[in-house]
Amino acid sequence: LAYLPLHDAALPADSHSDVEVLADRSRLIRMPTLYDAELENKIDAASVNYDLLIKRFPDLHFYAYYIQEVWDSAYHPLAPYFQDADKGRSIEYFQEIMPAGWTLGQFAFSSFEDMQWFYKTDHHWTMRGACRGYQQIYALLALNYLDITPVVDCDHYMVVPGVQFLGSSARDALYPMQPEEIEVSTAPLPAHTILVDGKPSKYTHLASYLRGDFNTYPYTDHYRLIFGAFNKRVEYEFPSSPMRNLLIIGSSYRTPVLPFIASHYRHTWVVDLRFEEDFSLGEFLKDHPVDDLLLLGEDNVIYQFDEWKLKP
Repeated sequence: LAYLPLHDAALPADSHSDVEVLADRSRLIRMPTLYDAELENKIDAASVNYDLLIKRFPDLHFYAYYIQEVWDSAYHPLAPYFQDADKGRSIEYFQEIMPAGWTLGQFAFSSFEDMQWFYKTDHHWTMRGACRGYQQIYALLALNYLDITPVVDCDHYMVVPGVQFLGSSARDALYPMQPEEIEVSTAPLPAHTILVDGKPSKYTHLASYLRGDFNTYPYTDHYRLIFGAFNKRVEYEFPSSPMRNLLIIGSSYRTPVLPFIASHYRHTWVVDLRFEEDFSLGEFLKDHPVDDLLLLGEDNVIYQFDEWKLKP
């Protein structure tokens, strides 16, 4: 009630989280992230670590694909009111000090309208946003992969019938938002096998969803169930693809794009460092012949580290 007379572009959605609701009640977003000396120190440490990895593993092609979110961009509606708001400064600083030998791509905001690529009640990108991201990742990987197979036309969308999605922001704030739909891509892919923790698996629950067999509890994490869990080690085998292997290390943003990226490689391994505390790249490479390594995710994955530091 205290905020109702104001004309702010976004208002607190509750009294305990960092979730804001747009004034027209159409979307939930997070508060602007801050840029300070501590963050610069983390970026410095990331750059040093990347330089070490490049020197330790000179035969690997290293790529990072950064997914900007509106709260660390210059286009958050409340950013002008926060002197220390990131406003895109962290990715700019990372680009300045990033060592040669690591190729960077990014899903960057050019205006607030780019929120169209993200869910209204969840921080993840929609299938349409993920498809756009896949096309950019493809161009990134193709720089050093001359024989890469043709890009997949992932613009084949279908709404999953009956799903009423209230995502992570809605779960955190419990603000009364209207549920939204979830789309998937029906683009055909070559024959392939998926392994989860070393065993053949369908990985996702999409088939069950298409049969109408899914939980209808209002705050069910449909994103995770439809596109795949984050805490499992996943492998893709595409026997008809070129003899080239990929390691993807990424956050939950990765799941909708995994099959498309993996289709260009004979074997793809997927690791989430949040669930593998003792992961060592050197130890992994002893048993897994990797040609390309792709880091995929938001700011904390690419240059803030903490649990995302890739150990040699």
